[in-house]
Amino acid sequence: MERSRSMTTKDFILEQSARVFNLKGYAGASMSDIMKATGLEKGGIYNHFASKEELALAAFEYGCDLGGKRIRACVEARGDDAYARLCGILDAFESFIDDSPIDGGCPLMNMSVEVDDGNPALKALVVHHLKRLEDYIASLADTAIQKGRLRQGLDSRQIAINIICSLEGAVMFARLKEPGERARVFGIASSALRQWLESLRIPLISFDDAFRFFFTPRNGKRTRREAEYAEAARKIDLGDDLVGYSWGAREDDLEQKRVLLTHGWEGRATHWHYLLDVLLPQGFEVVAFDARAHGESTGETAHAYEFVRGIKAMDAYFGQENRNRNKTKSNNIDAAIGHSIGAVATLRAAFEGIHFDRMVLIAPAGVTGVFNRYCKRCELSDAETERFFKDAERMVGISRAEMELTHTIHGFDGGVGTVAVYHDPEDQEIPYQDSVDLERASDKVILHAAGGGHRRIIKDAKVLEGIAEFLRAL
Repeated sequence: MERSRSMTTKDFILEQSARVFNLKGYAGASMSDIMKATGLEKGGIYNHFASKEELALAAFEYGCDLGGKRIRACVEARGDDAYARLCGILDAFESFIDDSPIDGGCPLMNMSVEVDDGNPALKALVVHHLKRLEDYIASLADTAIQKGRLRQGLDSRQIAINIICSLEGAVMFARLKEPGERARVFGIASSALRQWLESLRIPLISFDDAFRFFFTPRNGKRTRREAEYAEAARKIDLGDDLVGYSWGAREDDLEQKRVLLTHGWEGRATHWHYLLDVLLPQGFEVVAFDARAHGESTGETAHAYEFVRGIKAMDAYFGQENRNRNKTKSNNIDAAIGHSIGAVATLRAAFEGIHFDRMVLIAPAGVTGVFNRYCKRCELSDAETERFFKDAERMVGISRAEMELTHTIHGFDGGVGTVAVYHDPEDQEIPYQDSVDLERASDKVILHAAGGGHRRIIKDAKVLEGIAEFLRAL
């Protein structure tokens, strides 16, 4: 291997000899191997290191430093949470399987297996580095205990020893397998270790509180512009304490097109005022509603299917209004636009038979992903997560699979290109991949990459212009 210009000869010898010793061991590596790896004569090597033992000690230090940097980087990548930082140790060792910082795997484990009383200096160095690793992991465990993230009374030293023995053993066993099998084998051991750590963890939130918070939306104050639109709207009593709104209706125009807007979680009808500014001048009647426990509608808790019920209530109301006006149409609402969970509900309503000629879905959410990410943030265990899913499905009355976008799109009877989807690839709340999967599931869908993140996307100028153009075909 060629040496970079910035690297000294001594550093180059260390780099190459560390690799040789880690692959072949102290006894198995000869000076001839090191000469071959460095391209130097024996004298060139001994100019910097007096003996093979001195070189082996320095090379071992070099390898341990590389491994230590990787471990610390993985811990830091976990952020400030003390329990998450402790789990960063597992991340580091997992990375060693297919991307070891030095060829041959963990130098500490390799040398620990080989060293004996015949080389006291090397043994002492191995013990020293093993103690450093133990101290570091114990300090992370201590911090987690002190900050209330691990149970009180636990022995941080025992936690550290258990982690080291489990991970080093898992690495050793995995490396004996074929390359394609190593990650799977290590994963079995690391999964058991993570479950053990979870059993020691104090969760950020209890299961009951996590479940309650998930279904309890927060309502913010209306802006001045929202208040103006609320005042200008024709309010509709939809029953079941749901409030609907209508803007721009022309009583004498039986051909006027009607567009339904369904807001997202913790949103409300008047959040659409940027889109109202665009659609009303084009002559549309624009209608919307506040889902249960949102805006002016009452209730304390809500879920995705409550949004579907709201859409059905709007469809039924305007169906009756059409009949009262002798307005004969195959559908009561010409186009529907939904944001986030409102997009999920819009597609589900179409699946259940509510007819729209065109739909616009803005940052639509894959339901299973939403649940999984929330449970992970709350640090629910696998068993608690499964219970969360089952309890949620029991409460909602429909399975998550039946609400998934890639399932409900097949119930919409529109033709090719009649569903426009807008999603920001940098959306930090709902992955862009959810919309990619939806587009792949049906040729009815046209996906447009947009800006604005997850919430501000409904006011993005390009999105508003795109929607207006899309609806002109009605």
